[in-house]
Amino acid sequence: MSTKSLLLFLFFLSSIIVSAQKDFATSLSFSLLDEHIGLPVDVYLDGEPEKYHFGGALSIERSSYHSGFYRFSHVLQLGYWKHDDREQVAYIALKPKLAFYLGNLIDLHFVPGLGYARSLPVGESYRQENGAFAARQDLGKGHFMPSFGVGIGLHLKPITGAPVSVFVRHESAVLFPYPSTLTHLGFTIGFGDQ
Repeated sequence: MSTKSLLLFLFFLSSIIVSAQKDFATSLSFSLLDEHIGLPVDVYLDGEPEKYHFGGALSIERSSYHSGFYRFSHVLQLGYWKHDDREQVAYIALKPKLAFYLGNLIDLHFVPGLGYARSLPVGESYRQENGAFAARQDLGKGHFMPSFGVGIGLHLKPITGAPVSVFVRHESAVLFPYPSTLTHLGFTIGFGDQ
């Protein structure tokens, strides 16, 4: 684990410990993600499967109990995606989340983030030695990963009584110096009163 990712993780843990005296809700989210360049509409309307680069994300969220029309929370997210022909990327990010509620059913959320990503080549790596190319082990490259996402969630608790919600979110991210777009489709399970 790199220094940056360790610091992010420790910051998240300290925010949980410091606020242990307050009433907080915890939730766990799983999402399927697609990484691509450009807007999601451009990629999905083209219908070209080779442009899809799938992965997944696991998020732990801590927030104050929902009362009123908004909620602020801290999200720690681990994610991964793979370009079949280029690279695979794993990341860890801290993403504060601000959600505005329309009743108890729908939320519109904004998710800025800071993270650390590690990209590894998918195929063999080579280097030149004495005029010839030899295979070498490539440990990948680290990237600072700022991001900003906008999404919408549907809360099923008022309908089914289960503390589950589904969401879709579009995020723009930069793996310095390269831009990326992440589209998440996922669900959240809440623990405690949501």
